[in-house]
Amino acid sequence: MKIIALSGIFAILLAINVQAASVRVTDGNIFYVGDNGNTKQITTSGRDEYPVIHPDGQWIYFVRDVEGKWVGEKFYPPKGVKIKDGLLKQELWRAKKDGTGAAMLFRSEHAAIDGPDPDYAVATVGNIQFSPSGNKVYFETSEWVTSAALHMMNADGTQ
Repeated sequence: MKIIALSGIFAILLAINVQAASVRVTDGNIFYVGDNGNTKQITTSGRDEYPVIHPDGQWIYFVRDVEGKWVGEKFYPPKGVKIKDGLLKQELWRAKKDGTGAAMLFRSEHAAIDGPDPDYAVATVGNIQFSPSGNKVYFETSEWVTSAALHMMNADGTQ
């Protein structure tokens, strides 16, 4: 009798469709999929990737490629934008799950091949993680294949 009752409870639990919130990238734009399955487009730049939901469920952190174009291995920003040439330009951003409040939290002043100090030259941003309390955000930056740095800041982007 106990086995039949447990089997019935297990079958009911399997029938319940429990969905957790998630994020995805389509054509360089971030989409938030809520617990109810509804999808909301968060960004429209066409240059966003690696989204991660903050532990409080209200914010989405992601990496954005700086606007510009590539010619060979050289990056050129759009006309009128003051960004030094370099290998790659990426930024750490966050936005609320409803698409409001988007803000850049981190950008290196120099890309890997043009920085005056190699300790501060950044080629990529990635591996976004949070402290257990959610009040700190950690991310890695890399320069070339053989070097990387771990960064930590408050979740709101302040130091």
